[in-house]
Amino acid sequence: MEQTGLMEFFVTRLVDLYHAEKKFIKSFVALSLAAYTAELRTALNSPSTEAETHVSRLDTILKSLKVKPAKQECPIVTSLVDKARDLIVKNEPGTPMRDAAIIYAAQHIEHYKIASYTVLYEVSKELKLEQASVLLEQCLKEENDTAAYLSQISSNIINPAAAKA
Repeated sequence: MEQTGLMEFFVTRLVDLYHAEKKFIKSFVALSLAAYTAELRTALNSPSTEAETHVSRLDTILKSLKVKPAKQECPIVTSLVDKARDLIVKNEPGTPMRDAAIIYAAQHIEHYKIASYTVLYEVSKELKLEQASVLLEQCLKEENDTAAYLSQISSNIINPAAAKA
């Protein structure tokens, strides 16, 4: 396969996302453990499991491209993980306000992932990488569903409880 600038960009961003997903698994576990409401704990467990599937899909794509994902640090990912940890620490345990902060952190992570999967999906289509396109589209759909579910929990459960506290 010819290495064009777009292909190099795709592979680099794919490796970034591969490592980001691994970090986000740990972050969502921590967010889930810190959550006050059962609905939020349950909702946050889903992205952890989902991210494991996404790592597997990204691994499949990387293998198909014969790319070994060398370890990379991404300052954006590190910042999102640090912010999530910081919001847990700065909000009192067992309160709806902490849950509101947790959803804030989780949504930042989800929207980073949505942006990443959107771009990679579009580039994979341009590069005519059919298997990658299918796998990335599945990940993108799941990320959008998770973000919508977190918004629903926020609107229906967390924010009303935090407003009363």
